[in-house]
Amino acid sequence: MNEHIKILLVEDNPGDALLIKEALKDSSYADAKLFVAETLKEALAFSEENILLVLTDLGLPDSDGLETVKNIHEYFPDSALIVLTGLEDTRIALATLREGAQNFLNKNEVDGKVLDKTIRFSLERHEILQKLKSVDKELIQSKFLLEKAQEVSHMGSWSADLINETAKWSDEAQRIFGLKPGEFDGRASTFFSMIHLEDAALINKEIENSAREKRLFDITHRIVRRNGERRWVHSQAEIFFNETGKPENLIGSIQDITEMKEAEEKIIKANRLYAFISAINQSIVHIKNEQELLDNACKIAIGIGEFKTTWIGLLDKNKRLNIVSTDGDEGIRKELQKFSGLDFTSPELSPTPIGKVLISGKYEVKNDAQNDSDMKQFKEVLIQYGIKSTISFPLKKSDKVIGVFGFQSVKENFFDEVEITLLDEAAGDISFALEVFEKEKQRVDAEKDRVRSEIKLKEAQAIAMVGSFEIDMKNNGLYWSDEMFHLLGYEKDEIVPMSETFLSMVHPEDSENVNRSFNETFQTFQNSSSEFRIIDKNKVEKHAYCQWKFEFDKNKNPIRLAGIVQNITCRKQAEHEREKILTDLTHRYNELMQFNYIVSHNLRAPLVNIMGLTNLFSLEDDLEKKEQTIRFIQETALKMDEVIHDLSSILALKTTLNERRELINLKEIILATNRTLATQINNAKATVNVFIPDEVNNFMSIKAYIESIFYNLISNAIKYSSPKRSAIITIEASKQESEIIIKISDNGIGVNLELHKDKIFGLYSRFNSEREGKGLGLYMVKTQIESLGGNIELESEVDRGSTFIIKLKMN
Repeated sequence: MNEHIKILLVEDNPGDALLIKEALKDSSYADAKLFVAETLKEALAFSEENILLVLTDLGLPDSDGLETVKNIHEYFPDSALIVLTGLEDTRIALATLREGAQNFLNKNEVDGKVLDKTIRFSLERHEILQKLKSVDKELIQSKFLLEKAQEVSHMGSWSADLINETAKWSDEAQRIFGLKPGEFDGRASTFFSMIHLEDAALINKEIENSAREKRLFDITHRIVRRNGERRWVHSQAEIFFNETGKPENLIGSIQDITEMKEAEEKIIKANRLYAFISAINQSIVHIKNEQELLDNACKIAIGIGEFKTTWIGLLDKNKRLNIVSTDGDEGIRKELQKFSGLDFTSPELSPTPIGKVLISGKYEVKNDAQNDSDMKQFKEVLIQYGIKSTISFPLKKSDKVIGVFGFQSVKENFFDEVEITLLDEAAGDISFALEVFEKEKQRVDAEKDRVRSEIKLKEAQAIAMVGSFEIDMKNNGLYWSDEMFHLLGYEKDEIVPMSETFLSMVHPEDSENVNRSFNETFQTFQNSSSEFRIIDKNKVEKHAYCQWKFEFDKNKNPIRLAGIVQNITCRKQAEHEREKILTDLTHRYNELMQFNYIVSHNLRAPLVNIMGLTNLFSLEDDLEKKEQTIRFIQETALKMDEVIHDLSSILALKTTLNERRELINLKEIILATNRTLATQINNAKATVNVFIPDEVNNFMSIKAYIESIFYNLISNAIKYSSPKRSAIITIEASKQESEIIIKISDNGIGVNLELHKDKIFGLYSRFNSEREGKGLGLYMVKTQIESLGGNIELESEVDRGSTFIIKLKMN
């Protein structure tokens, strides 16, 4: 809990202030005590409140830019400082860090998680900085005292004869070199033998330069005492020249400045470590990718930490170490890759510092690596690349070791207590970041799985044409799946899911039943189902099957209704098609039975008659009777031929179903038919009235069939006209949805439908023996109309007339 933490927010924009407050509520610092100021003046009033953290905008009414940071830092020197900015300017951000801020935060990226991490790292960095400041004060004080002591101390003096290569040292000078007074042999070569190898050339060069430039010899360098101890010294000398201008003698002083030099190096090292930790924490705050963070950590260690090489290894699921990131010396980086793929418990790895870190979970430091027994197997490589100090830290997730963060230096005893503490802190911060990345990865993976599941469900629903819905009965909320919207003909963003919207799209003929069913459901809370039709947004009629189920709480109260709605239009169409096929098969069966009857009776009867007459002819001797028998045979044969001709016509009709369709003109066909039947029309004194609107006059069909249909029906109307009145034939047409309705009416003798309804369109069916005919025409008409995908009906009354109603598809 962070209830004892005091945070000061300095922000003059109310909207931005509210944004930070809300982000704080979503962070682990929600319990912290928050003070708010809109100006620098208001902020300074809280300087006695022991504020631990200040969040400040750069631009305030009474202060702007870096001046704001300087003023806040001056009045709140013991507080961590985070700068809030709306600018994506790295230079400004880095400038604020130089002025004392611990971190900066872009307002556009603020949320609970980011603010939480930023505050945490800023407080940690501030704590580290406070410790470093304490160390700095001690070092500066030591340096000051040392300088004062040197001012009053006896400094060593020396002289050198450049011609004879001899030298003289005072007692103090000899002590500085680790010699007892009188122990120096007076030779210049002895002096140069005690100079650090890397500095000898610098001294010779300084002698040459100072002689040439006629100035004071002045140099800081290292010496190595006989016991191997290294010391830093500062030498100054005046050069004396002979008459020819050649340097002849040097007379000077030497001072041991080892303590001062070490103090300076500690300050430099402390600043370097602070910069390293700061840069690492900046990376953790801003980088969102694990590999990028690891690479950046190694890069920062080389660039700021001044290590020879740095590397990170992670364990895979098989406990094998994989070197995932390195930086620094290329040769050492190649050597490090040899560890990749090794089991950390294997004999090759477990005895090494790396293996020990992975096993124990504690850091391993080797400040004299080349001579350390644990590093014996790597000694040649360490010498080859000049590595003298190494350290390795464990990386952890949920307190389990998952890797190693390693550093190497070319200096002995490089890793002191302060450095180890800070590097351990950096490794801990990286471990924390890796754990955050892992949790974020798990969250993202879970989200991806959820999205994939939703996509698969949507695909399954789309394939099955099944939509789903949920009703939250406690909060009165309603959810529709994507397929529910598609079922109704809408895109998801076109309408808001509402029960009223769905019910309004139920087919008017089904609406009452559906509403009643749903009302009963919400009264009884019984699971149920229903079938009905809907009319979607595009006025397309669809058949739907709906099934629903209730969910109850522990008190048996309904809390949720879940259901599905399936588009069963295809199934209904298939059922309709099946029924149509069954009807057609029944019709074909009846036709076949009728055809069989014709063959059995209309063909067999004449054939039997011919056979009988033939026998009679063979037995008859009377010539006249034989001639009469032959005439009977001929008449019977002619009748038989007519039947065969009729059957051929019927069969020909049934085999021309694929005849080409064309655009026909209905009025022209009727006029042509009337011209063909002109004699019959005139003889019957009939009147033919035609009412054909232009919208139905033209359509695609088989012209020969239409001509035959009108010929048979008009001639039929004339044939069965009433002798009581002049024949009136009326032909009219209209459009009904996608069909043409044609009516052909007459005022003839009519038909008794109660007696003959089922035989009207039968083959060889006749209902008036007084009128000439064979009963073939109406059968042909019906067959042709059905071949065109239509149907024909008859309305008739005896002595009132008849009306044939034809329904044909427009296309």
